[in-house]
Amino acid sequence: TIRKAWRRCLVQKNIYYFEGAMWHHLGKVALEAAVSSAVSTTVKVGIEAVASKKRQDVQPRQSTPQQVHYHYSITDNSDAKWKLENMSTKDLLAGIRFFNDGFLRLCQVFGEGAINVSEGKIKSIASSKEKVAPGSSGHLTISPSTAWLDAIFLFKGLNELDDSALRALSDAKERFKDAARQATEAFCNEALSAGERVLALRCRVAASLLEKIDDPVDALGSCKLYLEELHAMRVVRESFKKRGSSQSIQADVRDLNSFLCDVTQLVGNVGGLLSWPCVVVAERRIDPLHHVEMMSKHYCSSRSFGQEGNDKHRLNFAWSIASNTRGDFIVPDGVDRNIKFFDSNGKFHFCLDPFVNESRSEYEDEVWNVATDQHDNVYVLTLQRDNGVAISSKVYMFDKDCRRIQKLDLREGFRGFSLAVDDSNRVFVMGGSFSNLDNTLVAVYNQWSGFVQSFGNKYLKKAQDITVADEDRVMVLNGETDPIVLVFSVDGKLLHNFKVTPSLPDSGIAMTFHKTSETVLVASLQPDNRVKVSMYQTDGHLVRVIQFKDKGGPFITGVTATAKGRIAVPGQNTVLFC
Repeated sequence: TIRKAWRRCLVQKNIYYFEGAMWHHLGKVALEAAVSSAVSTTVKVGIEAVASKKRQDVQPRQSTPQQVHYHYSITDNSDAKWKLENMSTKDLLAGIRFFNDGFLRLCQVFGEGAINVSEGKIKSIASSKEKVAPGSSGHLTISPSTAWLDAIFLFKGLNELDDSALRALSDAKERFKDAARQATEAFCNEALSAGERVLALRCRVAASLLEKIDDPVDALGSCKLYLEELHAMRVVRESFKKRGSSQSIQADVRDLNSFLCDVTQLVGNVGGLLSWPCVVVAERRIDPLHHVEMMSKHYCSSRSFGQEGNDKHRLNFAWSIASNTRGDFIVPDGVDRNIKFFDSNGKFHFCLDPFVNESRSEYEDEVWNVATDQHDNVYVLTLQRDNGVAISSKVYMFDKDCRRIQKLDLREGFRGFSLAVDDSNRVFVMGGSFSNLDNTLVAVYNQWSGFVQSFGNKYLKKAQDITVADEDRVMVLNGETDPIVLVFSVDGKLLHNFKVTPSLPDSGIAMTFHKTSETVLVASLQPDNRVKVSMYQTDGHLVRVIQFKDKGGPFITGVTATAKGRIAVPGQNTVLFC
């Protein structure tokens, strides 16, 4: 693994020289992992062009009217060849050399702070509490994110640095800054081939991240900007425009997206998947990493909440979910018959009992669904039973401080199943009759004056969820194994429809509208309880498919996304989020 290679380097001071240019073993391994990943042959050959003993020195361009081209035969594991044009590649080679120099100086930081000699034995910072980056254990192929995250873990484990180590760290950062600057010049050089420019961007990303090794989150915004510049390249847009076009370019772009996506999530800056840079082709957004047509098997890092703390804090049955402008998750518990609030990291806040002010009666009240509006008011759909038989539905409204402001009795005989709220005080409740379990109708209520109208009975058969989109549109998810999203106007006119990703039979399916990205999210359950969230434009164009790394429950009861893009999907007694 990369960590073992680094330890050997730190302990043995194993430094190699190629043609008078310093290329120490650690720098070579790290750069290969950080900017070359196994997907791209062009990139691997580019690294070999700098490191190989067989490479000739790049000669300066001759000052003649005719351009002089130099061709170098590079041999690596795939026996590939790469063509270098001396003046065009000057910045690219300089960037890689600066990167290598910076990594050597970073090793000096590790050497000063990480290695201690005690009783004749060398002790590394890696101990019983050693952190292992995802994908690093037991794998010979080192992922770029693993290599970079190993550096972060090593750095975080250092004790207080002495003056020598601080100077080495400062020098390393300057070299990485120089590397990023030279790589930027190379990337902007349109005389370079597409593969060379992608290599330059890889070096730029790796250098920018390592320049901020003590606070990597600061570099993520710039790195996402670099992705947008990559996606805007004409050759990249053309490669995604037609099927059968340049697979190598697509692979390079996917690989770099995968690297940054992993790093973004693992250093704690989560929630950016919904706003991840896309390749725009003819006004269509294509996610090179998560689009189903790209056949990517990338899984997004995910976590869960709902089973921490004491019994009162835990979820027994997470029946739907919503979020507010603060990023809190609001989850109805069908067993405890209350609403539980969690912060954006899944930490329990408090419970809300919607029935606390109700007079005692022989009836049983249940929480059924929840929604929020732009003012963080909370709307709770409830079901009332008499000896186990459902008899009525109500909507309780609470302000952002959880003070009850209204109770709305739904029409007699109407059973509410799911609800959504727009910015005009309209409450849309999807459901059906008490005598039939199918959801076939949308009832519209003004939260102050009551019932307004109903619609959808001509089109809905087995509706599963409802949400409100922009431009006064109401979306209803109809069906589970062959689902269709029906788009209505607020007065009930059917505008259009589109098919979405199905879910396993009897496993549930859910939908929400994310205002920030102006997209529709559909959560479905796939084989082996894998949760998949498909992201669509409002006209039905599939933008991306996000697959959770962790397994979900046996069914799905809802989906929500915060303004910052954190996605949460409840299933039975836990909530998965990424």
